[in-house]
This record gives sequence, C-alpha cells and structure tokens, in this order.
Amino acid sequence: MKKAALSAAKECFYPLHVGSTGSVLPQLPVKVIYLKQFIIMNKIEQIKALLLYGELNLSEISYKLNYSSIAHLSNQFKKITGFSPTEYRHLEVMRRIPLEQIGA
Repeated sequence: MKKAALSAAKECFYPLHVGSTGSVLPQLPVKVIYLKQFIIMNKIEQIKALLLYGELNLSEISYKLNYSSIAHLSNQFKKITGFSPTEYRHLEVMRRIPLEQIGA
C-alpha cells in the first residue's frame, strides 16, 4: 500500500483535537472528535445553510453533498439535529423576521 493511501486510512481512526491545551488558553478543555464525526458535522452545517436558503430541494442537496440517497441524508440529519430536514426548514422559516419588522 502506498504511503499516502495508508496515511489517509489512518486519519479515519485518529482523533482530531479541538480546543487548546497550550499555555495561552489553559482553561479551555480539549474535546476529541474523530475525522468521520467532523466530516458529518460539517455536512450537517452545510445542509442547514442550504435548507435555510431554500434554493435547492432535498434531492439536489443530497447529490451536491455526495449522499447515497435522500433517506441517508434525512436519517443522518435527524440523528444529529433531532429534526427532519423538512421540519428544520419550516422551523427556520417561521423564526425569520421580515426586514420590515426589524427596528420597528
């Protein structure tokens, strides 16, 4: 196996450290997350943004973020957020305040 491929395979199992243990910010705890979790969380944040913009449907979002199916995207999203993508889209739309009402 080539070194690059072996290195990439190892990264899937080694944790990423988030936070600081240095002397600059010693009071911050270190949170360990694995690369796979980091990628999933990043995708969920991208899905939230795309749902908020409302320009793409779930099929297009699923394709854009390389999910194998809409069901896989929906299940993963609900597992992380507690809401289905459709529920989340409706929650965000209801929470948005029209510009005319800001500062009134």
